[in-house]
Amino acid sequence: MVVVLCVLCCGAGPAVPPTLFVLSPLYPEGVPVEKLADEVCLATGFRPKDGEMVMNVRERQISVNTSNAVLDPKQGGYFYAGFSNETIYSCEMYNASSNNDNCKRSAAGHHGYTL
Repeated sequence: MVVVLCVLCCGAGPAVPPTLFVLSPLYPEGVPVEKLADEVCLATGFRPKDGEMVMNVRERQISVNTSNAVLDPKQGGYFYAGFSNETIYSCEMYNASSNNDNCKRSAAGHHGYTL
């Protein structure tokens, strides 16, 4: 009897671009700017794990390495959140991009993030 064992590393396979979201905090009117939460660029479902996320903020870019991304073992893709205390106008990774054009910058009486 011959037994063949194939082991595939989780997340292995062809490169897959991420789905990107720019998440901006919603805050009540009158909250001082210095009290705002960080903005987030969320990358989901991508591989390989190691890559570079670029967050475009006012007049510059912030590059972060995604080597600490977390694997979703059910889907075989990775998740990574990049944070900035500056407004993220757009973010890019593996030729995919997203911006915050559809996000509302404030909503009276509401807290949280918007997609």
